[in-house]
Amino acid sequence: MTFSDNTLRDYLAGTADVATTLAIEDAVETDDILHRRLATLDPFAERVKDAFDTFGIGQRTQVDWPTTAPLSTGTLARLPPLW
Repeated sequence: MTFSDNTLRDYLAGTADVATTLAIEDAVETDDILHRRLATLDPFAERVKDAFDTFGIGQRTQVDWPTTAPLSTGTLARLPPLW
């Protein structure tokens, strides 16, 4: 199905009717050209992309978690039982 730029703008603004919205969402799953058109027409797409790039969101990050001390040496071990 072919969608006009105006129809896609309505979809992005949330003003498209339900049938059109569902048709676009179904089509965009398999249509890379439609996906690119939506990204081009979306006024926020470039800002969101820049934010993701700036903060490295979506990239794999290595986290070295500190090892924790055994519970018997921590504060919780000194609390009286709750039961």
